[in-house]
Amino acid sequence: MTTLLDALTGALPDGRGAALCRLGADLPPPEGAEGLPPALRPFLAGAARAAPYLGRLMRRCDVVALLARDAGVPVSSLAPAPGAPEGDALRTALRRAKADAALVVALMDLGGAWDMRRATEALSGFADACIEAALRGAWAEVAGHRKADVTLPPGAGPVLGLGVVAMGKLGSRTLNYSSDVDLIAVYDADALPLGPDDRLGPRGAAVAVTQAMLAILSDRTTEGYVFRTDMRLRPDPGSSALAVSAQQAERYYERQGQNWERAAHIKARGCAGDGAVTNAYLDILRPFVWRRALDFAALADIRAVGQQIQAQAGRPDLAVPGADVKLGPGGIREAEFLCEVQQLVFGGRDEGLRTARTLDTLPALAAAGLMPEGTARAVADAYVVLRDAEHRVQMVQDEPTQTLPEDDGARAGIAALYGTDLARFDAEVLAALSAIHDAYAEVFAPEADEEQLPGSLVFTGVDEDPRTVRTLGEMGFADPRAVARAVRGWHQGVLPAAKSARARELLTALVPRILSACAATGTPDAAFEATGRFLSVLPASLGVFGLFTANPEVLADVVTLCAASPDLARRMGRRPNLVMALLSGEEDAPPPPRGADLEAEMDAVRRHAQAERLRAAARLTLGRGDPYEAGAGLAALADEGVSRLSDAVREGLADPGPPLAVLAFGRLGAGCLTVASDLDLVLVYEGGPGAASAALKRVRRLVAALSAPTAEGVLYEVDMKLRPSGGAGPAAVSLSAFERYYEEAAWGWELMALTKARVVLADGDLGARVDAVVARALTRERDAGALRAEAASMRGRLLEGHPPRGPLDVKRMAGGLTDVDFVAQASSLTVGKGAAGEGARPPRGAPDALRAHEASGRLDPDDAALLLGAHRLFEGVAQYARATFGTVPAGGLTASQEAAVAKLCGTARPIEDEVAEAAGRVAAAFERLVGPYRSVSR
Repeated sequence: MTTLLDALTGALPDGRGAALCRLGADLPPPEGAEGLPPALRPFLAGAARAAPYLGRLMRRCDVVALLARDAGVPVSSLAPAPGAPEGDALRTALRRAKADAALVVALMDLGGAWDMRRATEALSGFADACIEAALRGAWAEVAGHRKADVTLPPGAGPVLGLGVVAMGKLGSRTLNYSSDVDLIAVYDADALPLGPDDRLGPRGAAVAVTQAMLAILSDRTTEGYVFRTDMRLRPDPGSSALAVSAQQAERYYERQGQNWERAAHIKARGCAGDGAVTNAYLDILRPFVWRRALDFAALADIRAVGQQIQAQAGRPDLAVPGADVKLGPGGIREAEFLCEVQQLVFGGRDEGLRTARTLDTLPALAAAGLMPEGTARAVADAYVVLRDAEHRVQMVQDEPTQTLPEDDGARAGIAALYGTDLARFDAEVLAALSAIHDAYAEVFAPEADEEQLPGSLVFTGVDEDPRTVRTLGEMGFADPRAVARAVRGWHQGVLPAAKSARARELLTALVPRILSACAATGTPDAAFEATGRFLSVLPASLGVFGLFTANPEVLADVVTLCAASPDLARRMGRRPNLVMALLSGEEDAPPPPRGADLEAEMDAVRRHAQAERLRAAARLTLGRGDPYEAGAGLAALADEGVSRLSDAVREGLADPGPPLAVLAFGRLGAGCLTVASDLDLVLVYEGGPGAASAALKRVRRLVAALSAPTAEGVLYEVDMKLRPSGGAGPAAVSLSAFERYYEEAAWGWELMALTKARVVLADGDLGARVDAVVARALTRERDAGALRAEAASMRGRLLEGHPPRGPLDVKRMAGGLTDVDFVAQASSLTVGKGAAGEGARPPRGAPDALRAHEASGRLDPDDAALLLGAHRLFEGVAQYARATFGTVPAGGLTASQEAAVAKLCGTARPIEDEVAEAAGRVAAAFERLVGPYRSVSR
């Protein structure tokens, strides 16, 4: 019989263990090693010195007895047989067996008696045996607690109906020295032998047993733990139970399975429990994993998965100190991805590529003509180097790490465990990293016309990728781990719009663009959060990812919108039926057909208006278009809504009453609304006292039709305080009372407001007569000096009572929009009938009025240019602020907001500087042209 000791002793003189022998030459043998041959003692002492964990194991375990074992007996025999001990005794036996197995595998590996393949097979076989024993022990615990009525079979046979599928390194029988084990628990409800007294049911029993099995394997006791277990590779881990049925898995993978989940199942195999159940699970998934035909989206997704790792041949920055030999550039993951991605593409048609181990896949790829033989050999050799280095890093303290120490002294200890000196170790690892990374880059380097990634952005799987975290940090994200978790959640189906397999395939390639667009806003975390909220409310049927894929600029616009205006993003999300039209760049939609009755018409008008306001808000927030054109379009939209609802109200009344005119004031009267504007309306009817009742009934219904909330929301808030007698008077005023008021009682500020008045609609010729009344009121001869003094005094009171709410409150601030309006309005009220012409009236909006006053010589060209330029600047800021924030910005703008508003306003300077400078010039012009603010502090 050849013992382990014989094999180890024979390998030491010329093997890789010689370096440890030199390291331990001057050290006493570890405790318990006295009974071993003298030639072996320095090796053990060196191993204990370089790897403190191994030193602890040597003191804990019977080294002599372990090495006396038959070399032909598998390490798995160290595990307790299923059903032998139970409860605490099982936990203790498993943990002690793990210590024995870990020591045996480490010593045979370090001494050169076993190569990497045999060492990982031994670890994998031992893990299988432990999982089998733990599963049987879990059944005993659940049955003992009388939760499940099940009779355990005699001997070591498995309980039917529940099996365990191994994934990852355990699935390929290449388990790391200190690795987690990735498992999926699968049950068959019909096969579970549950008796009549069972209280859990098939699913409940399977979950309870799985939980107990995990506790047996993973819980830390005074004896340590057996294996850390990870169940996150099961179907839909965010919402599924710990144990799943094969049918549940089939439904999930058919509808939502992703290509990275296909890749994960390349390594899947049954490792414990009922083999019939695990085989059925694997049979069901075989068509999912090995697809004979792939559509363009699937191929693009697979390529995108490969390109998530940034690869560049001949990278000069590869270094061994601090290198992550698994996840870093040129690491183990790149070698595995290199194989898996090509297996996904070609394995459906070539069964020779359906291999679980990377070292088996590389020559298979070469044999299939998919990789040069020299490249396959170089990658395989490099893979072995890195797996050996990984194991030795993990042996130091039994930690699941793959990062080489930066300190030369600490790394020299790893080199001794590897079997060489520091210089040679560094050279071999660097050559391995370079070989794998160059091969990976050759396959996955982006084409010349493809978008370059800012760095590695890997979100497949369930683990955090350190390079991805680093890339996100370099992109400016303050909490890159939170971003990575959120994106992995997107891939795992938390987004309704990403429930289908095709949507997820598209999402894979879109994520780097989304992140880059967020970074470009200057506030990446806020932009990502707002974009995530927007995406989270989009329905599965919308197909927005297809739109984003075909139109990358649309995606950038969406992120910009979300970053600039979370409120706009929320409104877009609440009305997903508007999103496609909004984002697809379609022209303004035509008005909808008339509703069957007033209620239907109210909803139709609201839907149309909200869609168009949303479009306008999006354009303004992106800094596109002309502020005046946007304002005119919004005013025309309001005119249309008022007109349609007025018609619907009139048609619904048996007695529509006397002729009625709707007179708009304020922004609507001037024909330049913002997306957040109220409607300032005055309703004028023709007739005597007897007509008032019918007129008021119609007016109240019209105002309710405009402002009442319905299932489609609110159309407009209506403000009627500008009517004669203000809020204290009736909702509608007769034409004669209207004319008398403006002839006899109107205040100066009311006359100034009247300069913007415009008839929106009217019955018969009432509109013309209202216009004539307005024209007469505006062109009446008046004392220009007294009017200007009243205007200046009124402006001063407004500044005192309503001070600006920030540096961009362009309406309230001294020298802002109100000042420009007052200059234009005061000048208009002093024109007189002679200058205006018989029946004529001054222009309504400030820009038109200022141009008219300049043309007539009443306003100096320099003053006109100053006021017109400032008005355009202020209007751009106001339109942007209302579209983006709904009100005045509370604080400073972000970089992307600053760029958008500057684009909208046509300026290259910081917008606050532009506004402050323009306001100062306008304030000076106001005091020169109208009068001082009456000692009001500015």
